[in-house]
Amino acid sequence: MKEYDTGATFEAVPSSAWRTASRCINSQSDACVQVAVMPDGAVALGDTKAPGTAYRFTPDEWSAFLSGAKAGEFDLPA
Repeated sequence: MKEYDTGATFEAVPSSAWRTASRCINSQSDACVQVAVMPDGAVALGDTKAPGTAYRFTPDEWSAFLSGAKAGEFDLPA
């Protein structure tokens, strides 16, 4: 287990729980982001370069992130 100063905890996630975007699966890249919904409703966000570990977010945190992404909150300046 690794601890990072992100406000989220790291925890092991079963490999069968991960969902990977089809665009990533069909590419030659090993740098893919994965998502897993945990039994308690939390969402784990992982990186294929570090399999089996993830940032863990509460449902409210994940919902806020998705809302911000859809609204363009994280878009790079043009």
